[in-house]
Amino acid sequence: MSEQRLEWVRQDVEAMCELGRRDPVTSVPSCPGWSVADLLAHVAGSFSGWWTYTLASSADDEISAGEYLAANPPPVPGRPDDAADMLADAAARWLRQAHHVDPAKPTWTFDGPGRADFWFGRASTECALHRWDAQGAFTDHPTIPDERAADAIAETIDALFPAAISFGMPAPPGPVAIIANDLDNRWVVAPTDAGLVLDPSANPEVTLTGDASSLCLFLHGRQAPTVDISDIDTWQAWDQLVRLYSAKS
Repeated sequence: MSEQRLEWVRQDVEAMCELGRRDPVTSVPSCPGWSVADLLAHVAGSFSGWWTYTLASSADDEISAGEYLAANPPPVPGRPDDAADMLADAAARWLRQAHHVDPAKPTWTFDGPGRADFWFGRASTECALHRWDAQGAFTDHPTIPDERAADAIAETIDALFPAAISFGMPAPPGPVAIIANDLDNRWVVAPTDAGLVLDPSANPEVTLTGDASSLCLFLHGRQAPTVDISDIDTWQAWDQLVRLYSAKS
C-alpha cells in the first residue's frame, strides 16, 4: 500500500501543477481567500517542511506542529506563476526521500510513536483533497476517485481521529457508522477507554451515508453527506471533530 500511496501523491502533484500553470490566480472556492497559486504553495510547504521533518524524525521525538511551523514558515512563490514549479520541486524531493525510507521505520506521529508510512498516508490523503480543491477552481462538482476516497476515509479514521483525541478533543459519546453506498464499504468507529477504534459490532448512534467521495470530503470539512441521527449529542460531537479539518488543512 505504501508504494500505491506514493504513486497517488505523484499523480496528484502532477495534476495540481498542470492546473497551476493553466491559471495560478484563479480563486479556489473550497479555500476562501486563496488562489490556485496559494493552494499549491501551501502543499509545497508541507512537502518541503513538515512532512520532510517528520519523515526523518525518530519515534521518541516530541514535535509541536505549531512551534515547528512558526520557526519554519512555508515558502512563498516570488510570483503566482512560480507556484507550480515550487510544488513540483518540493514534491519530487520528498518522494525521493520517501522511496528511500523503510515504511516500518519508527517515527513520531500525531498519536505518538509510529511508523514512517503514517506520513505516506497523510500525504496521500492531503494531496487527494487539495487536487480536488484545485479542480474545483476550474470545473463544477469534481470528485475523488472511489479507491482514493475509500483509502482516505480509512486513513482519516486511523490517523486523524485518534490524533484529535490525543490533542485534547473530547471523544464523542457514541459510535458513528460511515457507509459508502457506491462501494458497499462500511466503517463503524466507536469510543473506548483505549480511544476511537473500528468496531463493526457497535450500534451506531449516527450514520453518515453517501458516495465515497462525498464522505471523504465531509470528513475534511468540504461536503455534507446524508446523516441519520438517533442521538443529537453524539452527532454534535462527531461534527465538531470533523470541523477540526477545515478546507485549508
